[in-house]
Amino acid sequence: MPQAKSFLFVIFLLSAAFPVTFAQLPVQIEKKVENPIGAAEAQRKAQRQEPAVPNRLIAQVAPTSGGELTLHADNKEAQGDVVICSGKVEGYYSGQYGEIFLFADRLTYNETTADVLAEGNVYFQQSGEKFVGERMEFNLKTERGSIFNPTGFTNSTRDGTVLTIDAARADKTGEDTYNLSNASLTACGDRVPKWTFTAKRARIRVDHRAKVYNAFFRVKGVPVLWVPYASISISKNDRSSGFLLPSTGSSNLKGRTARIAYYQTLGRSADILFRTDYYSKRGIGLGFDFRARTNETSHLYLGSFTVLDRLFGQKGEDASGTSFYADAVHYFKNGFVAVADVNITSSYTFRNVFADNVLTAISPEERSIFYLNKNWRSYSFNALFGEQSFFIGRFLSSAGKYIRNPEGGLVGDDQIVKLRQFPAVELNKRSTKISEKLPFYFSLESSLGGVRRSETRGDQALLKTPSIVQRLDFFPRFTFPLKPIGGFTLTPSLAVRSTFYSDSLDPVQRQVVGSNLFRNYAEVNLDIRPPALAKVYRHKDNSPWFKHVIEPYAEYRRIVGIADFARTIRSDERDVAAETNEIEYGVTNRFFVKRPSANGQSTQAHEWLDLTVAQKYFFDPTFGGAFKSCTQAEFLSSNCTRNQFLPLMTLTGFNYAGLKRNASPLNVSARMRPNDLLFADVKLNYDTEFHQLRDVVFGGGLAKGIFQVSNSWYYTRRVAVDKFRNELPFDPSSLPGNQFDFSAFAGNPGRGPYGGFTIIYDLRNKYFDGSARKSFDGSPYRSLTALVSSAGWAWDCCSVQVNSSTFNAGVRNETRYIFAFTLKGIGTFGTQNIGQRRQ
Repeated sequence: MPQAKSFLFVIFLLSAAFPVTFAQLPVQIEKKVENPIGAAEAQRKAQRQEPAVPNRLIAQVAPTSGGELTLHADNKEAQGDVVICSGKVEGYYSGQYGEIFLFADRLTYNETTADVLAEGNVYFQQSGEKFVGERMEFNLKTERGSIFNPTGFTNSTRDGTVLTIDAARADKTGEDTYNLSNASLTACGDRVPKWTFTAKRARIRVDHRAKVYNAFFRVKGVPVLWVPYASISISKNDRSSGFLLPSTGSSNLKGRTARIAYYQTLGRSADILFRTDYYSKRGIGLGFDFRARTNETSHLYLGSFTVLDRLFGQKGEDASGTSFYADAVHYFKNGFVAVADVNITSSYTFRNVFADNVLTAISPEERSIFYLNKNWRSYSFNALFGEQSFFIGRFLSSAGKYIRNPEGGLVGDDQIVKLRQFPAVELNKRSTKISEKLPFYFSLESSLGGVRRSETRGDQALLKTPSIVQRLDFFPRFTFPLKPIGGFTLTPSLAVRSTFYSDSLDPVQRQVVGSNLFRNYAEVNLDIRPPALAKVYRHKDNSPWFKHVIEPYAEYRRIVGIADFARTIRSDERDVAAETNEIEYGVTNRFFVKRPSANGQSTQAHEWLDLTVAQKYFFDPTFGGAFKSCTQAEFLSSNCTRNQFLPLMTLTGFNYAGLKRNASPLNVSARMRPNDLLFADVKLNYDTEFHQLRDVVFGGGLAKGIFQVSNSWYYTRRVAVDKFRNELPFDPSSLPGNQFDFSAFAGNPGRGPYGGFTIIYDLRNKYFDGSARKSFDGSPYRSLTALVSSAGWAWDCCSVQVNSSTFNAGVRNETRYIFAFTLKGIGTFGTQNIGQRRQ
């Protein structure tokens, strides 16, 4: 969203590299001191602190204007109706537009005409308007006049930015309006400002805006840009309507890019921004962003962005599309909270080409949700509507190779899976004690609503349920904490789940049929916690070094009664439960050290390292018939059924159930926090059955002073299968992956030099079948997925930033260069990203 300042820029060109023949350059005004008003105020303050002189009260008259003028000076000379004062002259007048303070070295006052002539170090102040100059001609009746060689200023922002205005002449034309000749405007306090706007003619309305005509933008006094007209907000408010500074950039994919936006305030608590994006090699983008605050804690943000692609440049795959977002929160007085978090994109190709963030561009998932919530005592009520979409790319099955047609487009269409809940209401109760006498705890999950699932590939419907499949779910749970026995803690729990569906699946035809499904199952859990072991390790002087705590655990789970798993329409976590008879066991190692507290007066325990090793054993590897094996033909065509249900999703985020197995991989999770500056996390899965590493994820970072570094890396591999056990060469659930990203930043964007970069590599250089990987256009694959770098320098009144972005993901192979030049108190010229919040 735009900052408070608005700017109207009608750009005709030019830079100083070209001769200016169509407009005369306004004179650049050089300040005599860096802060003339501050110097004048300091001088007047010192003058007033001098010992009082009785004869300094020269005159106290009532002009015909109706106000009263009081003059103080060292000397007075009268010539008829004319009074001439000299030597530290001070004047005070109460007029119709407010009090006027006037200081000068010499002042001439005509009692008949009420004309004032002030000369030498003139200081003028009225209703917060302050000017200093060499000479001033002013009439007390009309309160109009002229100041010669003036300097004035205004506080244009709430952050205290001061815009200083110099001119050859300033004519006061109204209560708060001035016309300026040969004007210069800047927020810099240097004798030769870093930047200025100079104009032959300007008009100022105090606390509203400054308008300059036939103006030049200068850097260190050198003209670099001419504009016929510019309107600069100098309001004390933080929002003002107007055109924003335009932005521009270049891209080898989109060509020259330009962006123009208009910002309109809608009262005190709402505004809207309209924007137009131009891509010289692609087309035109149109969008808007609306913001509103209904109260101090509630807000509504929404917007849309549409691109009309392939209007310019070479022909190719049309990525035209539209995105829409909404972000809203409203707190009601009765305790209800309404939330909307919406993100909708018309096609994955559109998002892949026009999103500014590479991670958003390649993400295959979108989520949208509305919900109404109220919590009271131990209960929670929710009414919701939600939709989740998954975009599945187009590739040749077994090898994972993209196929292109002769025109360069991809063969096939995007496959999209959409899951929807509407309408749905939930009533939940968190675990609470039934009574003080009985050590039993009761919790409840219940819901009533409609669900929908659709799978499409282009115009072809692969699976489609009715608009609303009615679903009623009831899931009570009882927990019975038992007293410890020999240091062992046993916590059994019993739950029963009943779910009604108005429709179900035909597992053979994989079509939705209208027959009801009533699913019931029971779940038994037993949580076993043996006594923890601990030891304190000490230095040679017997002082504590660190403490090591070992916490073993085991959890048994039994789910029974699910006979129709294949008939269930799966839309969320309620539908993916399958029968299981399993035990999870593991051990957690914690290492604690003593660290000084925040006040430095004491020490406190700090967890330096947390290391957990866990595994699951399945007594029934078929999960009550829910598990589906993969044949060699299905493997070669990549049509293996994905075994992804509840018992298999609670240990690790990586799929491992491609083959029937009793033991899960060994899961290792470590988190290290040696201090507040450094962190590292490692997670990996080791297959104990095939004795191979399946995957590993690493993340870490360092932040100290002006330096910040972070990185993440995940690696997955195809797990080779013993040929004597299975006809498949690899575990179907294992896929190759190798992605690394690294970010570094140094400096302070608010002051001085700064810079940083983020780089992402996809190091997998082969397809699933082992052949050399190719890019979309058939060229050798480049492992660089994205490189975003920026560098800049911030001064007290302005900053400059240069960015470069490289994308090599999906159909997008793009390099672009953009820049931003920010004038403090005015706005940003360049490539500041406007809108497209969620793209």
